[in-house]
Amino acid sequence: MTKALFIFISLFVSLLSFGQTTVIGFAPEFIGKEANIYLVDDFITNKRKQVGTGIVEAKDSSFHISFENKEINKAVVEIGNIVGYLYVDQGKTYEVIFRPVSKDPKRLTENVIVLSFLNLPEDDINYKILAFDMWVDDFLFKHYYKSHVNAGSVKSDSLTDERARTDFFSELDTFKIYVDDYYRDEQNVFFLNYIKYSVAQLDNLHHKKMTNNEGIKRFETYLKDVPIHYNNEKFMNYFKFFFSEYFSTLPHSNEEDIIRAIHKQSPRELWKALAFDYRLTNPQHKELVMILALGESYYSMPYEQNDIIIIMDSLTQISRVPQNKIICQNILNEITSLMPGYPAPVIALNDGGKEPKAWINYEGYHIYVSFFETWCTECIKEMRIIKSMSEKYEGAVKFVSICTDSDPENFAKFRKNHPEFDWDFYHVSGNKNEVLSKFKVKDLPAYFLLDQDGFIVQAPAQSPVPDGEYETIEKTFDEIIKALKYRNE
Repeated sequence: MTKALFIFISLFVSLLSFGQTTVIGFAPEFIGKEANIYLVDDFITNKRKQVGTGIVEAKDSSFHISFENKEINKAVVEIGNIVGYLYVDQGKTYEVIFRPVSKDPKRLTENVIVLSFLNLPEDDINYKILAFDMWVDDFLFKHYYKSHVNAGSVKSDSLTDERARTDFFSELDTFKIYVDDYYRDEQNVFFLNYIKYSVAQLDNLHHKKMTNNEGIKRFETYLKDVPIHYNNEKFMNYFKFFFSEYFSTLPHSNEEDIIRAIHKQSPRELWKALAFDYRLTNPQHKELVMILALGESYYSMPYEQNDIIIIMDSLTQISRVPQNKIICQNILNEITSLMPGYPAPVIALNDGGKEPKAWINYEGYHIYVSFFETWCTECIKEMRIIKSMSEKYEGAVKFVSICTDSDPENFAKFRKNHPEFDWDFYHVSGNKNEVLSKFKVKDLPAYFLLDQDGFIVQAPAQSPVPDGEYETIEKTFDEIIKALKYRNE
């Protein structure tokens, strides 16, 4: 091999690895389990996108996951229903210890733990953020929660009078001076913005509305002529807070123009209706404020929900800012999720076969979906009722039970011990949190009813046991049978 060719290959390999981020985790309690890493897709809805997966190896209880990463992002490490957070930078390698607080996580969905870092250098973004956050926490404890420690607990609000507020903001001004001085030579732009908008949030304590003179001052300080930092959680939280309940804070005459624009289902008319607001001279800001305000107003009078959906759907197509498109689509998915008449969330149904199934596999049937875990005694009791229903409504309704138990062996034992439950069963483990999040499942058992085309009919659906009005899902099933008979006559 010639020297020139060797140099070329070395350069090519280095270019391939450029932008690769690696997370090495040690999780001795999870040997053999799947570890997943996500990056936060947007900090408005906190939706995530999966970027890597790996298995916790038995030899040293470690997992190694590498993924493409072009800038500093907040990442989520997930094993089962336990998650930990860290910041990941381009081309860096992170070593973390992933250890649950207890053997019995309290929540069905996500149980958050604090990751411990190994060999973390002082110039790493995680080191800097952890140190700064500790400084902020210490400041808040001394000057915001002071003198309110009772029986080992801290009250959440000590600024109960004007004197207390004056004292706090005087201390905050001093804190700002110390922060500016300490970080005067800092070069990391992401971290500088993290600091700036952390302090901005402290400035906002006890300032709920941003339409008065104080709001103008804060806009001039923190948002005027500033680009949107989509990957910085502190900036996005501040932006969202600053423009929260936007439509309801406007003068009455402007609010009427907005109502008319929304009624016309026109993004262009809404854009024109907001021309009066000097804070929205930046088109990027203006569009994002429109999106946030539309999402917030979805459940508010006097706006028609369908009008808002149509405008937001248009914005997902015509927006010139890619990240605004993503945020708009995520909000749109969120507000229409599980609404009757909208498609059911897409999930892969794994039954051990070669190919996962989807709702399309049940086309032509209504689908009664239940979520359960093997430890849930109430779930198993209600399955005995579902057994009789599956026989009674065969031909019109398909019954699908989805187990979200973290241990697939528990699911296998359950199926072996209950051969009488002979309808369709599926198991999810690696993407458990994602599935539960899509269906907004908080407690078990949980039920949903889909129509013949996979669209939502009831979410949540009635259960097999009588409710407060002594009705069960059978009443709906009987109506389905009547409708089918009428259609076939």
